[in-house]
Amino acid sequence: MTCEELRLTLFGAEGDACRPLVWLHASPEAGKAVHACMDIPCALACVDGAQWERDFTPWPAERVFARGAGFYGGAPAYLTSFAALVERTERRLAFPVTERYLTGYSLAGLFAVYAWLQGVPLDGVGSFSGSLWYDGFADWAMQRKTQPVRLVLSVGDREKRARNPRMARVEACTRRLAEHWAEKMPVRFWLEKGGHFDDAAGRMARGIACLLEMHQAEPPAR
Repeated sequence: MTCEELRLTLFGAEGDACRPLVWLHASPEAGKAVHACMDIPCALACVDGAQWERDFTPWPAERVFARGAGFYGGAPAYLTSFAALVERTERRLAFPVTERYLTGYSLAGLFAVYAWLQGVPLDGVGSFSGSLWYDGFADWAMQRKTQPVRLVLSVGDREKRARNPRMARVEACTRRLAEHWAEKMPVRFWLEKGGHFDDAAGRMARGIACLLEMHQAEPPAR
């Protein structure tokens, strides 16, 4: 996939006043709903068109649903296309970007953390019900040297009850990573109500709002 194949929708990008830019992998409809909830001025760059099981997974793994797709481990290749889209988009914006955030839900939340750990320059990362249960990911992530960022992690309080034992690890893995990174940078972690598929837009909106509030309140550790 090339960056030209991705669909980009910008919200709040009018005018030349400087502001934070939040990158979010989601549909334009979800992006519009999320941006409408933002009280702190920001621009939202909503990216659609990626194949989630292929493009957001760091290495191959077995499917979790009998009728679902397998995980193909295409994130390393996709990251190149996404980085090109970020560079091209930000070069054309009419306003200076004061802060850059990368956020996502489910597998897109996994990719947000992966991209940061692979060295994408970011000021903050948001992973909302992120698939941090992914096979071997927590161990791999804890071994990576990281550039400090503001980090927001959330997960549904019923997700640990998932029938699939791999997905049921999500709360434990997210807590483990949150505690590990909190020793080095500002981290916010909380439980949302419900399972994995409950109130995705609301969880994204609350997570992004928290990142923006952290920007106003405290710089990342250096």
